[in-house]
Amino acid sequence: MQENAKLEGGFATFNHSTADNITTTIPTTSRESILDMNLHGSNNVGLYFDHGSTFTIGDTNITSDGSKNTLVYIDAAHGNANVVINAQNQAGKDNTLDITGGDGSIGIFKKSTGTLTNGAKINMSNTKSSVGMFINGTGTVTNTGEINASGEGIKGIVAKAGSVTNTGKITFDGKQNGTEGAVGLAAIGGDITHTGTGSITVDGSASVGVFSTAGSTLDMTGGKIEAKNGAFNVYAKGRTSSGTPGATIKLNGTTIETGQKSLAFYTDDTGVINFTSPVIANIAGGTDSNSRGTAFLYRGAGPGYATFNAGTIGSWATSRFNNMSNLTLNMAPGSRLFIAQNVEMNLHETHGAGLITGLGTTPVGTDYKTFMLYLSKLNLDQKY
Repeated sequence: MQENAKLEGGFATFNHSTADNITTTIPTTSRESILDMNLHGSNNVGLYFDHGSTFTIGDTNITSDGSKNTLVYIDAAHGNANVVINAQNQAGKDNTLDITGGDGSIGIFKKSTGTLTNGAKINMSNTKSSVGMFINGTGTVTNTGEINASGEGIKGIVAKAGSVTNTGKITFDGKQNGTEGAVGLAAIGGDITHTGTGSITVDGSASVGVFSTAGSTLDMTGGKIEAKNGAFNVYAKGRTSSGTPGATIKLNGTTIETGQKSLAFYTDDTGVINFTSPVIANIAGGTDSNSRGTAFLYRGAGPGYATFNAGTIGSWATSRFNNMSNLTLNMAPGSRLFIAQNVEMNLHETHGAGLITGLGTTPVGTDYKTFMLYLSKLNLDQKY
C-alpha cells in the first residue's frame, strides 16, 4: 500500500509595495515539489521511471517498512531513462531512501542502460535480504550519497552490469540470514569503484566483505573490511565454465580485520587480488584449529590432490596476487597463514620457512601456525 504522497509546490514571489497595485510575478517554469512517501505492505514501487528522458529529483524522502518494495525503480521497457537524485535541495534537509524492517526490499533498482546519479542517503536497518543499490543495466552510475546498512543477509551495492563509481561513505554491518550471507560490495557482472571510505563488517560463514566474480573488477580505496565468525574479507571468484576471465579485486590502502574462524583472502581458479598500494591485514589468533583466523585459503584444482610445497605456493602467489610486497600481514599469536585444501604434501616439505618464502611477503609475528591440511594427503617420506 502506498500512503502519504505529499506534493508541495513552491510559492509565488510577491513584490511588496505601498502603491495601490501589487505585482505578483508568476514563474515561467513549473514549481518544484517535495515528495514524501511511505510504502507499507509488499511489492510496491515508490518512484518509477520508464521513458527515454532525463529526470531530476529535488526534494524526496521515501520510506519502506514492508517487504519486497522498491523505493526507486528505473526501467527500460519504453526507453532508457537518465535519472538524477539530488543530495539536498532545501537547506539542512537531506534526501533519503529508508528501508526500515521487512525483507527483500531495494533502495534503488536500475534496469535501464541510461545514467544514474544519486546523492540521496540510503539507509537500511532491522531488515533481511534487502539491497541498497542493485544495478542491472549497462551505463554509468555515480553515487555520492552515504549508505548506512544493518541487517541480515543484506547487500550494500550489487553491480550485475554497468559501471558504478561510489564516492559516498559506506557503513555496513551485515549478518548471515540462515544460509544467505551478507555482502558489502558485490561486482557480479558489472564493475565497482569505491573511494568513499567507511567500514564494511560481515558476520557468518556465508558472508563476504567485498566480492567480485568472473569478468568483473572491484576497486576499493581506503576504508576497513572486518570479517567475523567464519566470514570472508575478500573473495575474487575465478573464470566460469564458458571461459570468461576471472575476477579482479584491487585494494588501495584498505585495512583488513580478520576475526576468529574467518578468512582474509580467497581467489578461486583465476581470480586476482591486487594490492595496488599498502594494505594492512590483522589476523586474529585462536586456541584451536577451528577458532584461528586465517590469512589465505589455497585450494587444489581439478580431481585428485594437487601438489602443495614452496614451489607451488610461489607460482600461486605470483598468478593470483599482484604487488604482494604491499601487503603487511600482522599475525596474532595462534593465527594461521594457510589452509591448504585438496592437496598432497611430502612430510619433508612441511617446514614453514619455504612456504613463507614462496608467498612473497614476510608475516609479522612469531607465534602463528604456518598451515593446516584440510581434505588432503600427507606423504610420509621421512623418518625421525
